[in-house]
Amino acid sequence: TTEKRKRIMNIMSDTADETPPKKCIFYDMKHSNNAARIRLWMRIKDMHHVVETIFLTHDDLESDEYEKINPLKKVPSLITDHGLK
Repeated sequence: TTEKRKRIMNIMSDTADETPPKKCIFYDMKHSNNAARIRLWMRIKDMHHVVETIFLTHDDLESDEYEKINPLKKVPSLITDHGLK
């Protein structure tokens, strides 16, 4: 969990500097029906090489770092090469 928070903070600092990530970053959770739909769509579209998936826990959702990515503290979330979505 600590490593995930560090990665989220690094991504946020990159985004804050307007340096887009090299891959789209998809924030996921195992038991999310909406995220499962996106996972299925990405698998059908064979997007594994352009999207990095980060699986979160409930504690990660509640973190201040993730709140900067998604103020609703829900999944799915996506950071594209154009920034937060």
